Amino acid sequence: MPRNRRFVVESLLDAAAGSNRRLKPEEIRHLGVLRLEAGAELEVIDGAGGCWRARLLPGLEGVELLAPVASPADSAKAPRILLACAWPKGKRASLLVEKCTEWGAGAFYPLRCQRGVVVKRDDSAGLERLRRIVLAAAKQSRRADTPLIEPLSGLPEVLALSGVGQRYVLDPGASQDLREALDHDRRSLADSSGPPGDALFLIGPEGGFTPEELQQCFTGGA
Repeated sequence: MPRNRRFVVESLLDAAAGSNRRLKPEEIRHLGVLRLEAGAELEVIDGAGGCWRARLLPGLEGVELLAPVASPADSAKAPRILLACAWPKGKRASLLVEKCTEWGAGAFYPLRCQRGVVVKRDDSAGLERLRRIVLAAAKQSRRADTPLIEPLSGLPEVLALSGVGQRYVLDPGASQDLREALDHDRRSLADSSGPPGDALFLIGPEGGFTPEELQQCFTGGA
């Protein structure tokens, strides 16, 4: 049986079978392209981990919830992959957020770096386009949650994020291979009784982190 298509609605927190949710405007337009009709079964997500099977209502602007597939509480329990990265130039930003969303990234933290040259305002059309790409990639890869693109941050703010268990600085001059570091930490976590925490990956601009920024990463616990 083919998998149901996924569409986005408002929060599914405290959702109940038989209740209704309104589809977001861009999703209503998508329905018109797909030519779905009232009564069609589909899946809806809220971007926070909630996912329900649902039935399309007459008017094609809302759905009736049928049964849960996943809940926001399920997503909240799992450790996340956090990506802190200076924006690359050109179309590579689109590829970055698309593939990392498919890979499983839980959030994007654009980094303000000394050698960084690309800045995207939070209200810019370019950043809004990247959010649409993230949403499409989350739906395509069958994720119930949608990674957020956070506001531009400096290294101190990112290194101070709570709930982070492991930090990895991706630098061309690193003395250890990333695979080796991941294997080492995987073995350490297997021997530990505590929760793993989120994994934070820090990536500098095309020119790399400056020595001062690398020192910040190391003194910040990376």
